[in-house]
Amino acid sequence: MKSALLFGLPYIAGGLENVLTELYRILQLGGTLSFAKTRGSNEKLIKEVERKGFKYFERRGRIFLFKKGLN
Repeated sequence: MKSALLFGLPYIAGGLENVLTELYRILQLGGTLSFAKTRGSNEKLIKEVERKGFKYFERRGRIFLFKKGLN
């Protein structure tokens, strides 16, 4: 899979960890994760997603873009 969109989830039961683990598993190397932030701090979101192996590279409004495997 080349890209994944994570939109419209103001709250995820159990947190993001399992969702991010699965997205990392199915995305191709260099694939893009587009994440629509609904609340919380920008820095916390970026740290949480990067902790799962993605690299933040751009923000477009409230959409945060991450790449897999560009560490």
